[in-house]
Amino acid sequence: MLYQSFLLVHILAGSIGLLTGPLAIAVKKGGLAHRRLGIVFYYAMLVVASSALVLAILHNIPFLFAVGIFSGYMNITGYAILRQKRQGFLNQTGLLERVTSVLMLLFSLYFLGYGIYILFQRDYFGLVFIFFAQSSFRMLWQDWRLFKQQGVAPSTWLLVHLTRMIGTSIAAYTAFLVVNSSSRVSLVGWFLPTLLGVPIIMHWSWKLKKKRAL
Repeated sequence: MLYQSFLLVHILAGSIGLLTGPLAIAVKKGGLAHRRLGIVFYYAMLVVASSALVLAILHNIPFLFAVGIFSGYMNITGYAILRQKRQGFLNQTGLLERVTSVLMLLFSLYFLGYGIYILFQRDYFGLVFIFFAQSSFRMLWQDWRLFKQQGVAPSTWLLVHLTRMIGTSIAAYTAFLVVNSSSRVSLVGWFLPTLLGVPIIMHWSWKLKKKRAL
């Protein structure tokens, strides 16, 4: 009963996140529609990440647990930087972001160790956990540098925001496709969201760097 209840919440919130994520990307950045869709996406993905952790613990699903931690961190920090952009980053970091960062560091170390361990057991799924760890370490290092700065260029915080929120959407679609596809097409689920999402990130990165150079 408990599992079914959390699964229902996870599915409902996930459906909202899968719908609002692409819409927020598609509309004008900074506009009213973007802000409203972004807020709905943020809270929906908070519920998705939280419920994913519970479901993963109840049914012992390491992959779902890793995705919940990884996507939750990107979602929280990607949204938090909007609030932090107007003031000093270090002393304006909220409790939620601090706790999330500490947990992300601890779980990144766990993902790295677990990935190496099962890789030595000839389980190549360990590469997925090593990828999660590597990506998490990179984001933690980026956040630490940003939070120490007392003035951050608009192009910098905006790029972090876009990258994290699009990354959250990529993680959500990847998990959805992998879990709900057959073994024959699951490989498509692993790579398709990334193949579609990364060019969008690269486009905005190029656009913001071009604007900064002017």
